[in-house]
Amino acid sequence: MKRGLYRVSRHPVYVSSLFIFVGAGIASTSYVISGLSLVVGISNLFNAFKEEIICLEVFGDKYKEYMAVTPRWLGLKKIFCR
Repeated sequence: MKRGLYRVSRHPVYVSSLFIFVGAGIASTSYVISGLSLVVGISNLFNAFKEEIICLEVFGDKYKEYMAVTPRWLGLKKIFCR
């Protein structure tokens, strides 16, 4: 978890899917796709919370340490401060 996308975000798949939907909404100038990006964002938020609860149960203190140094969504500042 110290290399790759998981060192920048605890949920890089959710972040990238949101960027894709927002970008598609902007590119297509479609209110439907823009609305779907909001739904995707809210869904990703709830899924991320649920996954973190499960990871805390499974991995315990190691996941707490990972959470302390890696932001949930994006955070370049923590990478460069190490």
